[in-house]
Amino acid sequence: MKLSDVQFQPWHTLVDRFFICQNCSWVDTDSGRIKVGTPCKYCGQPSPCGRIYSWSGATSVLDAIQDFYFLRRAKPPSPDLGGTTEHIHTNETDTRIVIPLLFCTLWEVLMTRFCVEILRAKAIDDAFQERLLSDYRYARDKREKLFPGLTGEKWIDALTELTKSSELNYTNHFEFYRNINRKRNAFIHGGFHWHFKDDELEKIPEELWPVFSLFAQLHNRYIPNLVRK
Repeated sequence: MKLSDVQFQPWHTLVDRFFICQNCSWVDTDSGRIKVGTPCKYCGQPSPCGRIYSWSGATSVLDAIQDFYFLRRAKPPSPDLGGTTEHIHTNETDTRIVIPLLFCTLWEVLMTRFCVEILRAKAIDDAFQERLLSDYRYARDKREKLFPGLTGEKWIDALTELTKSSELNYTNHFEFYRNINRKRNAFIHGGFHWHFKDDELEKIPEELWPVFSLFAQLHNRYIPNLVRK
């Protein structure tokens, strides 16, 4: 099923559907965790209840992408005297800008959450956490500077390793995001909205599951080990 074919069901119910073990912090899509007593497939401990692994900020951005995606396809009501309604209703130029901006925002929201998770798992003082997140406020700084400092691995090396054991190619997904992000920056700093191509906008919905999956796998690569220590 393609997300772009789903209009009336919120996309977050199809993409952001992870649960977390309250004992070992392992994250997966096993909805059986909702049932009390269901053993975790990672640590074997019974589930006291289902805990959703989600962040409201990411969910809101995801559903906003869906709204603007279908706004691009909305047809103006008829009759449209003078074409005024068509201009307001379709607003293709605005959606061409907004969808990529929201996609990059989603990436940054999830990257920040991941860094916060590691900082908390390492029991780093709250004030120092805030200072680190302030010092490395940009997503690129978090990937290239903060991430290696917290995990001992380079960002691209971690993606390469995760891709080896996944049906998804996280490295290719990251390159797609970087391409969109470069164009986002060109728009923000220079107003070049025409850099965004229709085929890129059409691909963004199918890149939403990979980004949520990627950060769930990054969580599993580091957080459970820190929790056990």
